[in-house]
Amino acid sequence: MAPIAINWSRFKRQARAKASIFRDLLKCNQGANNESLSSIGLLDQLSTASRQERAARLQTYIRNLIAQTLGLKAAKQIDPDQRLIELGLDSLMAIELKNQLQATLNCSLRSSFLFDHPTLAALTEHLADQLFGSHNASSHSASSHSASSHSASSHSANEDISSPNTSISQHTFSRTLVPIQTAGTQPPLFFVPGILGNVFYLEPLARHLGADQHFYGLRSLGLEEAISPYTQIEEIAAHHIQSIQSLQPCGPYWIGGHSFGGKVAFEIARRLYTEGHTIGGVMLLDSPAGGTAKTSEVLRWDKAQYLASLAREWGSSIGKDLGISVQHLRSLKPTEQAAFFFEKLRSHQQLYTKPALMRMIAVYEANTQATLNEIHPASYPTLSKTQYAIPTILFRAKDLFPMPEFLPTPEVTQADPTWGWQQYSNQLQVQVAIGNHFTMMQEPQIQSLAHQLAKFLKETSSAPNRAHRKYSETVRG
Repeated sequence: MAPIAINWSRFKRQARAKASIFRDLLKCNQGANNESLSSIGLLDQLSTASRQERAARLQTYIRNLIAQTLGLKAAKQIDPDQRLIELGLDSLMAIELKNQLQATLNCSLRSSFLFDHPTLAALTEHLADQLFGSHNASSHSASSHSASSHSASSHSANEDISSPNTSISQHTFSRTLVPIQTAGTQPPLFFVPGILGNVFYLEPLARHLGADQHFYGLRSLGLEEAISPYTQIEEIAAHHIQSIQSLQPCGPYWIGGHSFGGKVAFEIARRLYTEGHTIGGVMLLDSPAGGTAKTSEVLRWDKAQYLASLAREWGSSIGKDLGISVQHLRSLKPTEQAAFFFEKLRSHQQLYTKPALMRMIAVYEANTQATLNEIHPASYPTLSKTQYAIPTILFRAKDLFPMPEFLPTPEVTQADPTWGWQQYSNQLQVQVAIGNHFTMMQEPQIQSLAHQLAKFLKETSSAPNRAHRKYSETVRG
């Protein structure tokens, strides 16, 4: 054995402490290049401090924690008004930061907190409001206020609800709109994520569309709330429409969705269209209309199969095999299956809390059920008879991903390159995107996809006939 010099900041940025031994070493080194991160008695110190001193201490603590998470040499290099994502804070770091803030400050943060409160100044103000009341929050620069107030003005109601859904009107409304990019002059693009319902992975798409494009994610209901998620695409779409119209009451609307989100996006557009609103365009990313020949097999899935399928999709989205098989899950007691899943995720640095993971599993199962409900014409009659004059573009992944329960096979794709959408739009385009179902949304492939999307947005926003046209009752043969 021999001692070696380690640049801990560089190591943490590059390796992200993938092995448990490295995580322990980094914990020993934390704070070596930053001011003290001690949280012992922090809340007591803050509660007895003056308003100005409290704000300064809280911001210093949060800034140091962010610097530690990013592996920065000096916390002072973090500008209070700079977007934290621009500093390199990714989804895994966001989870780590969220967990630490919640544990040390005894606060509650949404998984989308980096979009809700995108800067150090905005995050400090939000936590000061939550911990000590809005009258204790300090003032901050106009630029940071603009970054956070834009999203706040988009929706006046923000209470969570805890009883199961029966209809939207019977409950306090819980917003699903997440502001990802709120600067620029272009009309907003509202985007529905895939079956896991989390919008964080949409950030690269928003970024590559350019700073001039407003971009809002529509997360799944139930990720943040103790509430049963919807199991009907119509219900999901209706809730998202309420969120959308809290920001933009009237069209034209541009709506997109990836995978399962594409189905929801088209239903949102269809509903708005039949209500008389103008639809600028609908963007479907590797999303088939309806199901496949094997989708009905999911009706017979047990809990182990749901978890194994979730593990396959989760692992594919991060480029790893989580090592979770349906055979092993079935060898465990039902109460042990989720715990095994949780530990496997943590071994791959997916540091979700157990309550958050249980909500994600519930959302996955509910969205899968919504897919099953959609394939039966009796439960989705509107799309079985009508073709709509809605500008629609389908981006199919070049490399077809082997997921026969939810995605068409190469043979089906060759027979119908539109994946069934020609039945529902008489203004349909189909393009091929680089990558597979998951990698098309990741670097570097996302850059090409964003370029294709930007071109469609430009074409539809400058279309000569912007007047609303009622949908056609004639299905093109």
